[in-house]
Amino acid sequence: MKHLDYFFKKPYATPFFLFLITFCVFVAGMRYVASGDAIPAVILPASIIYEHNLDFNEFVKDKNSLEYYFRNVNGRIVSNFPILPGLLNTPVFLLAYFLGMNPQQMIEERLFLSLLSAAAIASLSVVFMYLALKKITVPKTAIFFSLVYAFATSAWSVAAIGIWQHGPSIMFITAALWLLLRKDQYLPYSGLLLSLAFFNRPSNLLIVLAIMIYVFLHHRQHFRNYFIAVLLPLPFFVAYSYIYYGQFLFIYSLSAVSLTGNFGKGILSLLLSPNRGLFIFSPIFIFSFTSLIPAIFLKTHDTIYRYLAIAAIALLIFYSKVSCWFGGWGYSYRFLVEILPILIIFLVLAWEENISKKLYLRFIFSFLLLWSVYTQTLGAYIYPSGFEKYALNDPKCPSGECQTKRLWNFKDNEITRCSKKFIQAVFCKTRNNHE
Repeated sequence: MKHLDYFFKKPYATPFFLFLITFCVFVAGMRYVASGDAIPAVILPASIIYEHNLDFNEFVKDKNSLEYYFRNVNGRIVSNFPILPGLLNTPVFLLAYFLGMNPQQMIEERLFLSLLSAAAIASLSVVFMYLALKKITVPKTAIFFSLVYAFATSAWSVAAIGIWQHGPSIMFITAALWLLLRKDQYLPYSGLLLSLAFFNRPSNLLIVLAIMIYVFLHHRQHFRNYFIAVLLPLPFFVAYSYIYYGQFLFIYSLSAVSLTGNFGKGILSLLLSPNRGLFIFSPIFIFSFTSLIPAIFLKTHDTIYRYLAIAAIALLIFYSKVSCWFGGWGYSYRFLVEILPILIIFLVLAWEENISKKLYLRFIFSFLLLWSVYTQTLGAYIYPSGFEKYALNDPKCPSGECQTKRLWNFKDNEITRCSKKFIQAVFCKTRNNHE
């Protein structure tokens, strides 16, 4: 017992248990769920281990008939999506390789190993979220809202169960927020992490720019080292881009993004659509905006909040202008996952300034939290429900306008279908147990 008491007093005890708890929950369902966007990240480790390269020629039989996530560059098959998720997926594959597994041949093994990587990356983001929150609130509150971030948001239902770009993004962003909020000699290293967040998902550039302006204006003494840290990953990505794409800097699929969407419809859809809305799947974030919006216009005790608020709003505006605002195949508000760490910070501020002081607000918050955890549980254990085949892949209704209408259906949607599937599964299991 004395040894345990000694362990729990150590500063690494809480981060260790946060990682352990969240990782166990994330992998408990033994379900890897992601779209074709993540396929290059699933198979890249096998290419590195067995072929010692970063292309996918060995996985493609017909180079003239490629899936959308591949492209042919002078006879070499490369990914249309960022390379970082695949690189971060490689350590788990290497461990499996040394233990005698053969992930090059076994598809199920590749998916299982990718699930472990995704869960570990998401769990690390929870740890960094906790460390960041400790800089603005007491440890108990930091622990609680780190768990809110883990289980009441799409950090679980999207990032933790599939090796998308989103998991590495939130890991880099939460780690960067921790270093920024420390405001000490380690602050410049946040530049490296945010740079990696950009190369992992180019739309994160909006966050990178907002933070860079903050450091330049308010921490000028650190700016030179910060800027050098931002540039550190550049040589690797320039070399990779030149060798594999024949370009100085290939920004992956960003060129395919069309910013021709209607802003009003887009932002309402991202927030309130019954199949993609942030406030539908994680309504606790309604409280975040009660502190986020004022932070832009009013003076706060910490100027970084203004720049974080601007970054979140800029990213929200960007995706509201994307014509495919719903992000194709995926559960809930997949496009907005990168904003989650910032929204959690403002949720903590809202808690301390208002929610914790009023009984009726605590009641509302508790109800919204339970609903948020429920929707994310559906995404983690039940999704897909068949809704997307109906809404997005119906040959009788191929137009974007038709898809948008179906994504606004409050009666027949992802949550209702997943709920019915969940109830049926529980009912069948109960009946079989009685029989």
